[in-house]
Amino acid sequence: MELGIFQKDVLIEKLAKKFYALLGYVVPEDYRMQSATHPAERACVALAKR
Repeated sequence: MELGIFQKDVLIEKLAKKFYALLGYVVPEDYRMQSATHPAERACVALAKR
């Protein structure tokens, strides 16, 4: 069973926020990690996409 586009997007956001939390940072629930410009946030999104 393959995930839909929306499901993948939600999963990437959740994983990126978890990775970011491992670095000691917290972002608001409605914060969009995939729109981030900070290098650490972008790295967490890249990890989540793998």
